[in-house]
Amino acid sequence: MRTRFKRKFIMLRIGLYLLGMASLSYFAFHTVNGEYGMTSGKAMQAQIDELNAESKVLAARRAYLTKQVKLMSDGTLEADMLDERARSLLAVSREDEIIIYQ
Repeated sequence: MRTRFKRKFIMLRIGLYLLGMASLSYFAFHTVNGEYGMTSGKAMQAQIDELNAESKVLAARRAYLTKQVKLMSDGTLEADMLDERARSLLAVSREDEIIIYQ
């Protein structure tokens, strides 16, 4: 009888060790390769850098458009600016004009 009891105790210990190793392996794997793991941290940083660069481009474009709107506002309406913008949007020109696209 004593052998059976000892054998059950040994199997229980082995089972607990295997369960502990399995859970440790699971968490170690997801620490490195999980959604918020070390590997995805590098990908997220690359995405952050890309979005920051895009933000700078959009800020420059917004500043340019704000300047254009300011030039066409009521208080400082410039006839040349308005004429140039209307001609470029409508693709209209006179016969004696030379158009240079930039």
